[in-house]
Amino acid sequence: MTSVATSFDPSAPFPASDPESVPYEEVKAHARKFDKWLGLELESVEAKIRSETSYSQSASAGDREFWLSKPVDTFMTPYWDLDHMLRKAEVASGDLVIDLGAGYARLAFVLALRYPGVSFLGIEKIEPRLREAERVLATNLLFRKSDAAGFRFLPADLRDCDIASLVAEARHTHFFLYDFGSREDIQSVLLRLQDMARGQSISVLARGGRSREIIDRDHPWLSQVQTPRHFARFSIYRS
Repeated sequence: MTSVATSFDPSAPFPASDPESVPYEEVKAHARKFDKWLGLELESVEAKIRSETSYSQSASAGDREFWLSKPVDTFMTPYWDLDHMLRKAEVASGDLVIDLGAGYARLAFVLALRYPGVSFLGIEKIEPRLREAERVLATNLLFRKSDAAGFRFLPADLRDCDIASLVAEARHTHFFLYDFGSREDIQSVLLRLQDMARGQSISVLARGGRSREIIDRDHPWLSQVQTPRHFARFSIYRS
């Protein structure tokens, strides 16, 4: 039997079935075909990044993790999963989605294709990854200028980034958090989000065991005020 991932359909790139109902290897295989369909040149960009001294030095600095020696499958969330997560979070026109450690900004492509009127901010330490995402959004005929209106890409280290100053007025702000660094990095970001949440309601869409464990253990303002919604590969928290 042909799998959903093997039979990738460009006319309907997002399968209707729940990605948590199929083997995860199929979901990742679907994402690789999606990358190719979009025209993302991941391997050549990653090779160039690994060859640049400044990024190599960042990767060897203490417990920092920038995923320079890992396959893209390791640090990028599949498109099918992202679409499933955004639907469960009820992301709607007028909302802002902030990707904390955006990588190649797969989330931006899902929003541009499926969620009109939603703004996007991708923050990523490794600048060439963001530039490749911007290139595809600007040149791929799948996207019109209006699809990515309100999309921003910021090359910055989340450990030092003033996130609050970057949040424009929005109906609701959703933060996507996926084990982007060390425990200290994740804690630092969550403490800044806690400060923000004192003045506005936010959602945190957390993926990965480390991020969810830290929220559940150390951040009752997210995990205990409103009941979280837990899924196999992500959780939705609201302040």
